[in-house]
Order: sequence, then C-alpha cells, then structure tokens
Amino acid sequence: TLFMLERAAVIERAYLPGSRTYTTRLLKPDASLDSLKIDFERLQAKRERDTQKLKRMIKYVDAHGCRHRYILDYFGDEEAEDRCSHCDNCLAGRSDQVRKPTADERVMVQKALSCVARLDGRFGRGRIAQILFGSKSKEIIDANLDRQSTYGLLQGLGTDGIWQLLDGLVAADCLSISEGKYPVLSITPLGWDVMTGKQDIALRLPTHGTSVRSRPNELAGMEADIDRDLFNLLRDWRRRKAAELGGIPAYRVYSDETLRHLAMRKPDNLHKLETVKGIGPAKIEQFGEETLELILAHEASAAE
Repeated sequence: TLFMLERAAVIERAYLPGSRTYTTRLLKPDASLDSLKIDFERLQAKRERDTQKLKRMIKYVDAHGCRHRYILDYFGDEEAEDRCSHCDNCLAGRSDQVRKPTADERVMVQKALSCVARLDGRFGRGRIAQILFGSKSKEIIDANLDRQSTYGLLQGLGTDGIWQLLDGLVAADCLSISEGKYPVLSITPLGWDVMTGKQDIALRLPTHGTSVRSRPNELAGMEADIDRDLFNLLRDWRRRKAAELGGIPAYRVYSDETLRHLAMRKPDNLHKLETVKGIGPAKIEQFGEETLELILAHEASAAE
C-alpha cells in the first residue's frame, strides 16, 4: 500500500541519513481518495493472494501428517514417502489418517456440530470449545453461555480433544471459518447433513482425551511411577505457555501423554529430553530449556 501511495505521489519515502530507517512525508494532505491513481483491483488481488498464502501456512502448522511430505506435495513431488521419521509429527507418532467414526464417536461429532449450529456463527473455536467443555470462566457465565443446551456435553473429551475435533470438522468441510479480525465458526450444508444423520463421513478424530482413555494397558503401568506434583506443575506451565502463544490448544505445546512421560522419567538434560515420547527437535528448540528448568527446580525443591 505504501508503495502504491508513493507511486501516486501522495507520500515521499527516504532513508534517514546514517540509518537504515525509512522516513515518510505526506505530500498531498488534502488529496481525495477518488483522485489517487491507485489500482485498487490490483491491491485487492494481492490481498487475496496473501490471504491464500497465510491459509496454506496455517494448514502446514496444523497438519498432523509428515511435514516433509506436506512440503514436497506442495511442490508437486509425487514420489515422496508417507513418513520422513525426522519431523516433529513423525517423531511424535502423529497421523493424518482419517476414518469413519464409531457409533459413540458419531454422537460426539453431532454434539459438536449442534453447538456450532445453535450459536449461529457468533463465536470462534476458543469460545465454542469452552462451551462444550463446560467452562466456568467469567466470559462464559456473563454471556449466559452456560445455559446453552450443549454446555458441557463433551467435558469428558477434554479441551485438547475438543479442539482437535473442531479442527477435524473444519478439515472435513463440516464447519467453516470466517475471514476477518475475529474469525467465527459456522456449520456448512455438509455439517447439517452429518449432524442430522443424513450423511456419514470420514474425518480426523481426536487423538487425546477419550482416545487416551482407550489405551488403559499402556497407561496403567505408568500411573504408579508418575510424580503427580511434577505432572500438575508441568500442566499448569503448559496452560500458561499456550496462552502466551495466542491461546493455542494446550496439546500443541505437549500432549497429556508427553506430560506423563516427563513426570515419570524426569530427564535432566536435552539429550534425555529428546528421547521422551512426543518431543522432537522442534519441541526441544521451542520448549526444551524451560521444560528442563521446571523439572530440575522441582527435583531440587523435593530434595530439600
């Protein structure tokens, strides 16, 4: 936009002497918008291209499959392997595989879609997740959202699982996200058909919450060895970190399963930390030092 204003001789831009900083001077303060020789169609086309690039980047960040494969697919490489065994998703054992829900999972999907439909495109994923979980936050109570018939219907799934379910429904075109400063969720015609039982579709279902509970044999042996105080400490830190990162789902920092492994194994250096399930190079770079500091501080306090 500044480039176009400069070409229209409305502003003048130049470097400050001895600096790399631009200075901008208004040349025509009284110029009307209609008199400016600006190609607004070109400007709008650029905006749309930039929006599409941003959406592709967000899709890459949210991807559950191999990131290497995702990038190669983008550049048209059809010979790429399904898994690289090096990116954070491959190392964490995450999968982009979709499947049709079971009877119980179908009810779970319908509850989520019903919540979005009843809210009529007024709220984003964060608020909808709070309603389905049954949050008692001030924002929910003050807006009387706790009176919604869908309030707390998916509490057993956990907030991470609800976020994953909503993401899966967006990817399956059952829900749509509006553009703008405050994106909101709306149900699509396909979403209506799924909600009312007219159509059954495959989608990526949550890998946290209820699905974690479906592996009792795997977790049963761990529970006795988990330091519950450390687990709670790590979980509180994860919640704060997720809020710092713009209110992302907590599982994008670490999953509950990863927290359990941390509270059981208590790694004391980066090499040991990288061997914990769900922690790859990207997680090490982003959260490694803080994670170790928490664990080491907890162990030091416990030894006193």
